[in-house]
Amino acid sequence: MSATPLISLIIPAYNVADYLPQCLDSAVGQTYPHLEIIVIDDGSTDGTAEIIDRYAAQDRRIAAIHQPNAGIMAVRKRAIEAAAGEYLCFLDGDDYLPSEAVETLYRGIRELRTDIVCADEIRISPNYRVERPERWTGTIDGDTFMRYQLTNRMEGYLHAKLYRRSLFDGLRYPADISLAEDKLMNIQIAAKGPAVGHIRYTAYYYVKRQSSISHRTTPIEYNIRLADYAETYLREAGCADRFHPELTLMRLKFYWLYICHSSSPSIAGHPFVADLYEKLKEPAVRELARANFTAGERAVIRLHKRPATTGLGKLLTTVLRIRTSIAKRTGGKKKE
Repeated sequence: MSATPLISLIIPAYNVADYLPQCLDSAVGQTYPHLEIIVIDDGSTDGTAEIIDRYAAQDRRIAAIHQPNAGIMAVRKRAIEAAAGEYLCFLDGDDYLPSEAVETLYRGIRELRTDIVCADEIRISPNYRVERPERWTGTIDGDTFMRYQLTNRMEGYLHAKLYRRSLFDGLRYPADISLAEDKLMNIQIAAKGPAVGHIRYTAYYYVKRQSSISHRTTPIEYNIRLADYAETYLREAGCADRFHPELTLMRLKFYWLYICHSSSPSIAGHPFVADLYEKLKEPAVRELARANFTAGERAVIRLHKRPATTGLGKLLTTVLRIRTSIAKRTGGKKKE
């Protein structure tokens, strides 16, 4: 390992003209000395492209790439292929970094002797600003990383992390995945068995905006497709059976997100849902569900099992969402 290996900072940008200057200022202001900055404009129509070109003309470390709109997975793939760094760091075009983020992440990966290092983030919205520390510390092996990803014990985002570049070799980038694509990539990476470490440091400022794709309500078919991609990849990697309870919990989490954000009628009779309730009878799955959902959340899931009780489930979901919203704004935590 060289004293100052090249690190590639990857920034996808799509119609983020109002946020991009702050993002790029934080990128070019990094204290790490050996940095390349790859910015990909995914067919923006709001001036994003012009901002990228202006910054690229002022800083030779910036590689500006423009392409017709192709979606986030295509952007990730092209940027990673273009990256020359030994390590990769990710920054979304509407977010920003503290000036020492890359340097601190690299110091962490070197001191912990891992393939990935994770840090913490602060989430910012018009209504609140709250720290989001990871819920674990120290170093973990690849199997634990996989379990943390599948159960959401670890943030599934690519950001606030530094990765060894070789971990992205051979990954798949399905074009029909546009939400939770970071989670799918991390699951694929986890199958490679990397060593992962965590440092207590706020490395990322995540800006929550209502127009963001993360606020989109997705149909259950999308969640099923996402879970199927993850399980198919792990099956082909020969480790799906080893993580069967965690894969089921991941599907249950996707179902939970659906019933929390959808006003659609009950889908209790859907084969995906019926299979989930059947798997919840398995002791290992039931134990994971108890550990990863509050009593109130488990009650909501039970109420959605039958169309006749779905109305009560939706009412309880509303109560839980209000409590979560209050907790975010006060920096507090949900209680049972």
